[in-house]
Amino acid sequence: MRQVILALFPALVLGIYLFGEKALELIFASIIAGLVSEWLCQKCQKKHIGSLSDGSAIVTVLLLVMSLPPHFPWYLGAFGSAVAVVLGKQVYGGLGQNLFNPAMLARVVLLISFPVEMTDWPAPDPVLPLLPIFSEVVDAFTGATTLGVVMETGSSQIQLTLLPMLLGIGAGSLGESPLLLFLGGIWMCWKNIIDWRTAFGLLVGCIVPATIAWFISPETILAPLAQLTSGGLMLADFLYSNRSSHQPYYT
Repeated sequence: MRQVILALFPALVLGIYLFGEKALELIFASIIAGLVSEWLCQKCQKKHIGSLSDGSAIVTVLLLVMSLPPHFPWYLGAFGSAVAVVLGKQVYGGLGQNLFNPAMLARVVLLISFPVEMTDWPAPDPVLPLLPIFSEVVDAFTGATTLGVVMETGSSQIQLTLLPMLLGIGAGSLGESPLLLFLGGIWMCWKNIIDWRTAFGLLVGCIVPATIAWFISPETILAPLAQLTSGGLMLADFLYSNRSSHQPYYT
């Protein structure tokens, strides 16, 4: 769990840098709510798997928070964290016993319960000045995500710059930095936490049909690289590639 937290940390820090104090408030409130929920559940259960110090509650919260809009209200983030820990994890008996991924279960609950807040994507507002190559891209965003623009307009003819696209500098989720998440995934592969074949297979399963569709209709389909670096694909890829079959938390 600590290795997973370490792998997520660079993308998380970039998200805080790009979206400021509201993102930081969301992270802290969610972590506190998740830890308190974990502690209360373990106090109420005679038998449970895992402990407050194993880091699993923090991993659950970070995975949830990194998939949320950066300016999502902190109290709703705290509610989502409690849902993830209590209904997504502890109700099944604790670590590794859950039927669904706790973070994504909570995200579904939040999306159904608060659709307006869950689809509000602010443009980056960095706490420090960006390099010129990034500033032009940030200024061009109006708040719609790349995938959202394509869906609404039916056209893939939008301006995309390679480095900002790889770093996730644009409107999107708090932890949506494909390059940093990819590097975190490489770290977890190296530490034997995830199976590289599963992660590689998911990416191939995306890039092959994406390339075929793009060749057929390039005017309406995003380029394959843009598809790989848009949305939460990289986060989902390494999230579901855990090598340990006895821990369905990731599988």
